[in-house]
Amino acid sequence: MKKLILIGIPLLILLVFVGLIFVALSANSAIEKGVEYAGAHYLQVPVEVASVSVSPISGKGTIAGVVIGNPDGFNTEHAFSLGKVHVKLDLGSLFSDTIVVEELHIIEPDITYEVGLGKTNIGQLKANVMAKAPAGDDSAEEAPTEDHAPGKNLVIQDFQLNGAKVAASVTILQGARGAIVLEDIKLENVSQDSAAEVVAVVFTAVADSVLSKAGELVGGTGDAVETGRKALGAMKSFLGGKSKDSEE
Repeated sequence: MKKLILIGIPLLILLVFVGLIFVALSANSAIEKGVEYAGAHYLQVPVEVASVSVSPISGKGTIAGVVIGNPDGFNTEHAFSLGKVHVKLDLGSLFSDTIVVEELHIIEPDITYEVGLGKTNIGQLKANVMAKAPAGDDSAEEAPTEDHAPGKNLVIQDFQLNGAKVAASVTILQGARGAIVLEDIKLENVSQDSAAEVVAVVFTAVADSVLSKAGELVGGTGDAVETGRKALGAMKSFLGGKSKDSEE
């Protein structure tokens, strides 16, 4: 009997260990696919995740290599490269109607602020996110659409974006104009009626900070766009003059 117990205990520990590994791998894969799907859905651009490592016991872990692409019409490689994102999840909430993210800390991400003719990549991403959020009109009871369909809700208890580096680029001038470091962003207990609204609150806070500070870097979005238009106009005038000279 004692021999059976002595054999059974290590076997039980091994089974538990193997089970935890299986749960961890399954959870990590699900988180990776979830981030890529949700990011692409709300931002309407490609989102890639290199790896996810979250403990099945503590819920703490890292999401690495998150890259958020640019909307159509912009030429820089990406809008956001998040590097490493530290997370802590309430694992029990994954099986409930509301997923609780206890910590979501983005450390030193690289952000590219690109100014095109009449719009910016960050401004377009913000518009994409806002378009996915419910309009908030309580007077009208509309049937849920595909974008606003009921699903799991989301709560973020502690969001931080620290040491973000922003490089500004003006499309018409073909290149970067400089770089700045954003002030840290901290949000607590972000909770709305839907996950889409939570995403909108968080992304809007980040986008507004980028638009404000990076806009100053290039002399204001309007000034940068106007500069680009003047440069394009001058180029057309020059080419037009050269064409007339050749005809004469």
